[in-house]
Amino acid sequence: LVNGGFENFTQDGKPEGWTISTLPNAQITPSNNAFRGAASLRLENNSGGNAPLWLQSTPLRLPKTGRMAVELWIRKE
Repeated sequence: LVNGGFENFTQDGKPEGWTISTLPNAQITPSNNAFRGAASLRLENNSGGNAPLWLQSTPLRLPKTGRMAVELWIRKE
């Protein structure tokens, strides 16, 4: 997984190796409030309604077994 710890960002502030939502009034910004490592992402959706805010990694190569484990930590403010 490229940049799985969200510690590297492009010059325009996007996480390297990730495609992010283009939803108006939505922000995906770097944060130092990390569970592990030095960085995390802050996702904020001020668009109203139920429009989804998302990010997607670059394609992953699956192991021959076809199985993989994913760990995700979410904090709501």
